[in-house]
Amino acid sequence: MLEKYLKDIWIFPRERLPYLQPGIAWVLFEGSGGVYTVDWMVQAATDRIQAKIKKHQHDNIRTQYALDEFDLLCSQCDEAILHNTPIRTVGFGFNELADEVELALGSAPKVFDRIFLFHPYENTQAVQVFR
Repeated sequence: MLEKYLKDIWIFPRERLPYLQPGIAWVLFEGSGGVYTVDWMVQAATDRIQAKIKKHQHDNIRTQYALDEFDLLCSQCDEAILHNTPIRTVGFGFNELADEVELALGSAPKVFDRIFLFHPYENTQAVQVFR
């Protein structure tokens, strides 16, 4: 029965979840909200990246700090994993999310040289979505 319904188990050290107080349930399940769609996952990731592009669009950071390269790493931290829209659903996962974000960023202004999505608990932890 477990093989049929259980996809993953993630075990975190208690110190990585400092917001869990004594007496609070320590077994947590992903996606505790209602229903969600793949479009929401893609839109959430794209919105965050677009906000970073807008924030740095006129900063001229590359010149200001004499950088050869200016990249953006979008990391899915533990708290985001527990509280945001899950990135997995039937037939859709981290790699598919990266593909969709890459398509959505196709016409984005060239503020960053490269943009990466990072998820510490996926088999492929980082995927480049913008060149």
